[in-house]
Amino acid sequence: VPRRLIEISDGIRLVDFGQHGSHHKLAKYATLSHSWGSKEAASSLAKTLSTNIQQHMVAIRRDELPQVFRDAIDVARALNCDFVWIDSLCIIQDSPEDWQEQSTLMSDVYSNAYFNIAASALPDSSGTLFQDRVHVNALSIDTLMQWVPNDEAIQCPVTVRYSMDRAHRHICGEAQYAHESEEPLLDRAWVFQERMLSRRTVYISSSEVLWECRSGYLCECGNINNPIPTGTDRWSWENMMQEYTMLLLTRESDRDIALSGIRQSFMTGRDFTFYAGMWIQDLPQSLLWIVGGAVSPPIAYEKGLDAPSWSW
Repeated sequence: VPRRLIEISDGIRLVDFGQHGSHHKLAKYATLSHSWGSKEAASSLAKTLSTNIQQHMVAIRRDELPQVFRDAIDVARALNCDFVWIDSLCIIQDSPEDWQEQSTLMSDVYSNAYFNIAASALPDSSGTLFQDRVHVNALSIDTLMQWVPNDEAIQCPVTVRYSMDRAHRHICGEAQYAHESEEPLLDRAWVFQERMLSRRTVYISSSEVLWECRSGYLCECGNINNPIPTGTDRWSWENMMQEYTMLLLTRESDRDIALSGIRQSFMTGRDFTFYAGMWIQDLPQSLLWIVGGAVSPPIAYEKGLDAPSWSW
């Protein structure tokens, strides 16, 4: 459970459960997956700092929050959550120690949340969750509907529109389509573990609202037939890494820590040793990785990273 949450039941304020330890296990909270955007957008994002944390624990003014934060608070309130967790507000951003500690607890933060809100259509936090949707052309066609075996028939209109299969691909576990979609959030590596660890996620996309949980998917257009892989297929390390390595990071040095939550969940109940993106117990098979297609420009080995040349 997070050390800090934003209380939204009566006003908006930061609560530090490190000071009120016995109550935090009862906290029902939602999380927000959002993109910080460009360096310029990130620099102006509402943050908790060592200089304002005491003020945030008294009150956070709603008009000082970006619109997507306000929208997420409204969604959480509508679903009877008293708290939300937002990374820029619940982690002290100018404290390397706090960031290091909290970033390694992402497995607990997202897996214990009531649900996750994914602002999948927004490139940064300045937009709104409730934007105008992408228009999908549709036609109304008069059709004669006939029932078998009694030959009863009725004339009625049927609405026909283009398939939205392509719009769903980036959400249904196919990361190679993330860059082709109009959902910029979903090509971010940090968001990958947020999606994988959350018990439930509501994607507010450019065209519709989609629901994902451990049992399946549900969308407004009704074009998904619960294609979630079962058993070890969905959680196989090789499959997850194939997706993860396609995704983007602002700082390549975050590649390992942005995976830490999934790694912790994967280690639960297993006596495995993790090193350089691979499991020592499965090293022969793990070393069979190849680069999928041409890379342009060529990837250079980043100086300062403590990883062997054979690691991805």
